[in-house]
Amino acid sequence: IFFILPTLLQAADMTRAEQLAGITRDVAARVPIRDVIARAINSGMDVDVAVAAIIRAGINPQQVVYTAITQGYSTQAVVTGAIRAGANVDAVVRAAVAARADTQAIAAGATEAGIAPETIASAITAATSPGAPVFGFTPVADVPPADVYIAPAEVGISGGGGATPSTKTASPSTPEE
Repeated sequence: IFFILPTLLQAADMTRAEQLAGITRDVAARVPIRDVIARAINSGMDVDVAVAAIIRAGINPQQVVYTAITQGYSTQAVVTGAIRAGANVDAVVRAAVAARADTQAIAAGATEAGIAPETIASAITAATSPGAPVFGFTPVADVPPADVYIAPAEVGISGGGGATPSTKTASPSTPEE
């Protein structure tokens, strides 16, 4: 409690402008996102306000959402703050799902931010559905160019096999002259 008390007393003395300046300073100094969030909240900001301020300071919304949720902050508050900061709803929902957040909490946060239920349902469905399979794709391995096989310019096909050719005409019509 002796370590927390000075922080709480300091938080009471900070104005909103000082809190926002602190976030801007931390973002410019490339302080890790988890530390920026913790400092903002320790300064007295609510989670949703802190998340919105960090996004407005220039940090990628998906990174902020993912980090805040994995650090244990309220999913609902994080989603609300990110959407109110102007972040794309689909991107926020994808980041929250990637952070293994509860979809009910995601929906509650988006609803609190004023998003229509249909939009929320669509975003959650898209984020939780598996992607379409890509057939015939093989990821490229890291092969040095010297080891790559280059086919010869002319390839001769010979041999045969299979059935003998049919003696019937392929098409009963003949070209007109």
